[in-house]
Formats: sequence, C-alpha cells, structure tokens
Amino acid sequence: MDLGQALVISMLVIALIGALVVFTSDAIRDSKVQNQSELPSRPVQWLHLSGSDAADPNASWVSQVHASLSQELIVLTNLATPGATAGQFAQLLDPGNSEVEVNIATLWIGPEDFLAGIQILEFEEYLHSILTWLEARKATILVGNLPDLSAELVAAKLADPKAVHPVIDQWNASIARLSTSHGATIVELNERLEPARSPIRYLYTTKFDPNPEAQAFVADQFAAAMSVELDQLISDRSWLVQGRFDDS
Repeated sequence: MDLGQALVISMLVIALIGALVVFTSDAIRDSKVQNQSELPSRPVQWLHLSGSDAADPNASWVSQVHASLSQELIVLTNLATPGATAGQFAQLLDPGNSEVEVNIATLWIGPEDFLAGIQILEFEEYLHSILTWLEARKATILVGNLPDLSAELVAAKLADPKAVHPVIDQWNASIARLSTSHGATIVELNERLEPARSPIRYLYTTKFDPNPEAQAFVADQFAAAMSVELDQLISDRSWLVQGRFDDS
C-alpha cells in the first residue's frame, strides 16, 4: 500500500467517525425532545377569592374566563362567596397549611367591606393577612380594586356622589399600596378611569351583585391581566416533574 492509498483510507475513516458523531448527537437530541414531550404537565392551580361576584356562579366573570381556558392546564378553585368580606376569607385560609399549592390567585374582596361600613384599617389588616398567605406560596397575585359605586349609593339615598368618590379613592390607594408591598398586581376596575366605556351598573340591595355588563367588564380586565402570567406559568409547569434537561 503506497502513501497515497493510506492517505485516502485515513480520510475515509475520519469521515466515517465524523458521521457517527453527528448521528449520535442527533439521536441524543431527538431523545431529549421525545422525553420532554412525554413529561406529564402539572396544571396551574388558580385560586379565586371574592365576595363581589354575581350571585349565580354560572354568570360570574370567573366562569366566563375559566370557560375560555384549557381545563387540563388550569385547575380553578373558586371560593367566591357573594357577600363575604375580607375578614371571612382571612379566617378561611389556614396559616399553618403550607402544603396548599397556589400558582395564580385572583382577589376581588373590597366592595363588600366598603358597602358594609367596615373601617378601612380593619379591611387593611385582613387584606394584608390574605396577601401574606398567598405570597408565602409564591403565587402570582392579581387584585381587583373598587369600582365606582356612587350611582348605586346615591340611588339608595345612602350617600352624596361628591362624598363617595374621595372615599373610594382612599380605599383603592390602600389596596394598591398593600398589593404592591406583597408583589401583587392591581386589576383596574374603577371605570371612572375608563372614560371611553359606557357606564357600568352594579346592583346594591343587601349585597353587591354586578349585572351582566359589569361582569363582562370585570372579565375583560382580569383576563387581560392574567393572559401573560398564565402563559408563563403554563410554560414553566412542563418542566417540574423531572427537572429541566441540560441544554449542553
């Protein structure tokens, strides 16, 4: 075998080794992708607390939003209780139960306290307790503030609109301050700040009961706030069972 033949054979061997390396690398990558697709996704746990939803659960904004989401990817625990106050929800959450998993939480609990005449300092104490419980579980928290209830209170001859607006603003400032301190996001429901929208009506008899138009407005606001957060949470959940693959 002369030098030329040996050189050709050596080049062929090198080429074969290179092809084998490429094939093995592709097979490993494909195996990773296949294993990744086979990992069971853990659904996002959504907890909802509200005393201000529609009396009919099927007509509430939460039902509207949940119906538009994947039932396999998102599990809703709806603890909405029309007429319930922040104090009642604070008592419901067990501070000692650290095993409860909550990935995203939606709260709309201010209107009932406001209409019931509960003092703002008492409301703040209960809201702080609820937010602390959720923050300890590293939940993404979305908090709805107070809508403009002046028309209902005036119609019921309970208040002058000029006197109501500053008090509602005070409550919303308090909700914003506490929410921010716990890393929560405010969902703007005070339609006085949305002048392009037609007036939203709420019913106030013995409890707060938003009408269908109000429910649709609340659904739109919460859905917009939830969309980005849910996309991120759903993306993250697919990696939690076995851990992330090494990209190297």
